Amino acid sequence: MTSSESGKEYLSALAFCLLCLIWGSTWLAIKIGLEDSPPFLSAGLRFALASAVLTIIILLKRISFSREKKTWYLMILTGLLVGMGYGAVYWGEQYIPSGLTAVLFSTFPLHVALFSHFTIPEEKLSFKKISGIAGGLCGVVLIFSDNLTLGTNASLWGAGALLFSAAVMAASNIMVKRDLTQVNPFVLTAVQMFFGAILLLFCGLMRENPSDFLITKNSIGALVYLSMIGTVIAFVMYYWLLKRIQVTRLSFIVLVTPVVAVFLGWVILGETMNLRMIAGSALVLGSVALAVR
Repeated sequence: MTSSESGKEYLSALAFCLLCLIWGSTWLAIKIGLEDSPPFLSAGLRFALASAVLTIIILLKRISFSREKKTWYLMILTGLLVGMGYGAVYWGEQYIPSGLTAVLFSTFPLHVALFSHFTIPEEKLSFKKISGIAGGLCGVVLIFSDNLTLGTNASLWGAGALLFSAAVMAASNIMVKRDLTQVNPFVLTAVQMFFGAILLLFCGLMRENPSDFLITKNSIGALVYLSMIGTVIAFVMYYWLLKRIQVTRLSFIVLVTPVVAVFLGWVILGETMNLRMIAGSALVLGSVALAVR
């Protein structure tokens, strides 16, 4: 391996770790933001702000937009899928415990692995991938084993929303990996966020009262953090990585984010950290480490 190739591998590993940290923190930020703002409008404003910032960056850097109709069709379609996925996460997280939210969305790598097996010839299922997904899911379940109850009908709908989110987000990722890796990550993210914002804001205006979005430090702080860090930086970094590594390997980020979320909840909110959580976290990290080697 040349020094150049080694440097790219280290850079990819660093980006992977940073994404785990960023998206691990977004679960906490979403929960805090929802205390003072409705879900669809919150998610829609997050995407709209991110798209505006990305568009300014594109204009300043003089990056060209694609002229191909098929590329635009796919960017719009994946943007709508991302919008649906995040809308389902924001909506579902109102009705189910945070632990169950993490577990249900952790099915994302399973969806990715299955979809990629049938649509991307070079990304067939392997024993290593299946073992990593199974071990990671078991670890996440172990971490949140005391926080997995479903009570009301609303909880059932919330759980269904999280499973739906994992599936549509996986479909979007497969399309990007298969057909859109040639698109500049800034352009791809800006277009996706724009059309995702249209969908989410439409749903918000149809179902929610704009006056319910309270101007507080929680709502504005969460909006800015989720837009700038959790979307602009994270998505551009994610799509940059998607050009370089298998989509299934990259999807393992979702298994690590609950570990980060638990750690941040312990450090920032003073939440409980016990031996079961430590063991579950070790199982997740060990499974992911073995699977992505």
